[in-house]
Amino acid sequence: MIWKEHGSVFTIFSGLPKISNEQLLALLVPLLALPQSTHYVLDGFIWKINKHK
Repeated sequence: MIWKEHGSVFTIFSGLPKISNEQLLALLVPLLALPQSTHYVLDGFIWKINKHK
């Protein structure tokens, strides 16, 4: 969505305008990465708990 990579896979985002404002990118990139990072932390915590049982 941000860098328009893999356009053939993510065609739904092809109509969005390219973001060139660096301040906006500085906000958007971490904001979009936060859910994925949270998922990995929670997933690791859940698997760690399951190993102790």
